[in-house]
Amino acid sequence: MSKHFRRELITNLLIIAGAIVILGAGLLFLSRDLESEAEKTATDRILISKRAAALESLADLKRNSAKADAYKQAMDKILISQDQLLDFPRWLEEAARIRRLALTFSFQGSEVQPQPNFPGYINFSLDLSGPIDDLTQFLKDFERQEPRFLVSLESFDFVRDGSIYRVLTRGKVFFR
Repeated sequence: MSKHFRRELITNLLIIAGAIVILGAGLLFLSRDLESEAEKTATDRILISKRAAALESLADLKRNSAKADAYKQAMDKILISQDQLLDFPRWLEEAARIRRLALTFSFQGSEVQPQPNFPGYINFSLDLSGPIDDLTQFLKDFERQEPRFLVSLESFDFVRDGSIYRVLTRGKVFFR
């Protein structure tokens, strides 16, 4: 009986050891699979959060598109077309004639074409001469009453010759 008992004990111990090895291998396999699923879930969550942020930005853009269109229309009203640049010297000549000023005007260089987010422009130079009061009134008119042109003046030089003053200026006129 002792042989039979010993054989049964060894058999049972081998069965238990085999079950433990199989159970351990199964747990190892499941833990690796579970780990890869956890990494995949984390990656998916990051992707979902990025997509949610993108959708939120898109929704915000759609909400503000009406405002953007209104601003674009306003900018289109402010900025002239490139063809309308020909009216700029005429407007200056008329304003100078009204103030009895001598005017020399010229566009300088070539124009910079507009970009999607930036207007185009062309440089110009302006040479005015006349009495100081008329010059200051012309510059006030130029600053306040200029009806259609968006202009940036970049340099001023005042020169006095007796009672006649001369203004030399350079600037840019913008267009769409």
